[in-house]
Amino acid sequence: MTLPRLALLLPLAVLLAGCGSGQKPCFPVTGKVLDANKKPALGALVVLHPVGGDEKDPRASGTVEADGTVKFTTYTAGDGAPAGDYEVTVVWIPARKTAFDAEGKDQLGGRYATPKRSPIPKFTVKADGPNELPAITLK
Repeated sequence: MTLPRLALLLPLAVLLAGCGSGQKPCFPVTGKVLDANKKPALGALVVLHPVGGDEKDPRASGTVEADGTVKFTTYTAGDGAPAGDYEVTVVWIPARKTAFDAEGKDQLGGRYATPKRSPIPKFTVKADGPNELPAITLK
């Protein structure tokens, strides 16, 4: 490769090297979410909100699977969440049957939708894990 071409590629390489920088290390976090009848809250969205954080802080989230489990993601699938204290929210909007259906309303009536009002206890993610969110039973 000639020197002029290399000179053109160097700024691009520096720019790409910066992508993803500033990400906090994440640690795996899992949990289980059930409805009032002790059945999986399939499709419910669970979000971890950093306590004392600002709007720029990343939020880990996960969707409840058919067996009731949820694996949290912050940057890449299943990576977990940065160490720290979190408030937990849950929103459960039923899946649309077709793309033309209107989005439904939160089946939980918003009771778990905001960090300050959610009755779910705060949760701490630790670097030395394991990080298992205590089972959540929605009412």
